[in-house]
Amino acid sequence: MQNYIQTQISDIGGRQENQDFASFRGTKFGFLSVVCDGMGGAKGGSYASQLASQIVIDDITNSASDDPRNALQNAVQKANFEVFRVSINDSKYKGMGTTITVLLLTQEKAYICHVGDSRVYQFRKGQKIYRTYDHSVVFRMLKEGILKTEEQARNHSRSNELSRVLGIQPFVDIEIAEVTYQKDDIFLLCTDGICGELTDEQIENIVRQNTIVDNLANTLIKTVNQTCFAKGGGHDNLTVSLVQAKTNSNIITSQAKNSNSLIYISLMIVFFIIFVGALLSNEYLRVRPLQMQNETFKKTLDSLGVKPTEKETKPPITPLDSLQKIIKIKSDSLQQVTTDLKDVIKLVKEKKWAEYNKKLQEIQPTKPKASASEATEGQKN
Repeated sequence: MQNYIQTQISDIGGRQENQDFASFRGTKFGFLSVVCDGMGGAKGGSYASQLASQIVIDDITNSASDDPRNALQNAVQKANFEVFRVSINDSKYKGMGTTITVLLLTQEKAYICHVGDSRVYQFRKGQKIYRTYDHSVVFRMLKEGILKTEEQARNHSRSNELSRVLGIQPFVDIEIAEVTYQKDDIFLLCTDGICGELTDEQIENIVRQNTIVDNLANTLIKTVNQTCFAKGGGHDNLTVSLVQAKTNSNIITSQAKNSNSLIYISLMIVFFIIFVGALLSNEYLRVRPLQMQNETFKKTLDSLGVKPTEKETKPPITPLDSLQKIIKIKSDSLQQVTTDLKDVIKLVKEKKWAEYNKKLQEIQPTKPKASASEATEGQKN
């Protein structure tokens, strides 16, 4: 069963040609979605976006690597070089390039890659929890404090200038992020035709009002077209790719299970310390007067020159302040820890002190043996 729902729409907007391109495919790593926004004279822009998208899709699908991040890095770098190679060898494609955003949704996590100003958003219950940041001149100015707000960046005269793009140089600096996800999280990949016209708050409001991804995609495109055509048109191409997770990522699930286990173990230890502490306190109160009487009796015998017959002495009881040092949760399973605690409590209740001390020694964490190299190093010192 698929662990995602996806949809893609690309619209020409107010232009004569659509230079955006979107594609997707299921791979051995998980679901793969790619969105590109091409640029360049004649047919260069549309060819660059299509070429880059297809190379990334094919290369990840056929990757020999078992590492999703490595496969993604290699695929995007290969796409960059191929766009660059074509642009310098074919005059009609000279100067072409493209942005790229990639989402690789694996069972463990989501890998997000981008170059340029096309974006990836992650929404949870209608709230934006993640967003890529544009590789552009104005966003660099924001980072340096020259501009103060994204609204200033949006309206700046250099808002269309990119600091990174595929195909301009033989190698490109690729940004890759890794995020966990929860059931019903929505990932939005879009070109700047969408995020250049709508603020993050406007996009967030539309996401909140459209929980079905098909409706959400159509609403985003429709909203931008209506707004821009009302102003006279001529606006950029519009492309959105939406992916909704239908399960939690494995890392989230694993963290939740570990958290529940630790809570249970912690409660068991607290109960153990309180219970055993009470029993040991009672034992101390009962034994102490007898010890005082025995000491007085011994002094009396000594004064008379009589030596008492030696008897087997009771083994010392491990004091309460050492219990927390002995009971340490390391690599033991939850079941084993629980069993050990129950055994110790039983021995205390039955006042089997010799067995109690022996059991505590058994479950006390031991120091790992020094490796051969460590032993040798110790001898040298």
